Amino acid sequence: MKDLVELYTKQGAINNASASLISAIHLTALEQFENAGNAEKMVKYLESFKTVLSHYRQQGVVTSSVYNRLNGDANLFAEYVELEITKYPFVAR
Repeated sequence: MKDLVELYTKQGAINNASASLISAIHLTALEQFENAGNAEKMVKYLESFKTVLSHYRQQGVVTSSVYNRLNGDANLFAEYVELEITKYPFVAR
């Protein structure tokens, strides 16, 4: 998703440098939680990222297609992480 944010910024589909930076920071934190194996925090950050995306869409900072793609990816990733939590509940988080 970080690569998509970068691509959309270059294409002008994310038309605000602050929005691009905030999105990149969210996704970097998400990556750190993933590397640490902290699935519950990953889900929280994905939900937070989706809230930020929704705000950007309402403000016209991102196009509908960018919102739909990134929000859809975040939903799929959250579902995957939640499945892993259910599948392996004994793994430290």
